[in-house]
Amino acid sequence: MSFVKNLFTEADGVTWDLGRLQWFVGTVVYFGLSGYVYVFKAQAFDPVAWGAGFAAVLAAGGGMVWMKSKEAA
Repeated sequence: MSFVKNLFTEADGVTWDLGRLQWFVGTVVYFGLSGYVYVFKAQAFDPVAWGAGFAAVLAAGGGMVWMKSKEAA
């Protein structure tokens, strides 16, 4: 449980990092909506479009973490 807490807290280990939590929730929602569209709506799977969207989610979260680390330094 400590590992999960360290993923979502700031350097002090106590304060929750809302940006990382939002990144995690956004990733889970992306997978959930992708599954819903491709399974229940029976739309064709486009791996290039899906990969580009997932890359955007990861880049946005990574950029947020990077900007926040520059701000704290």
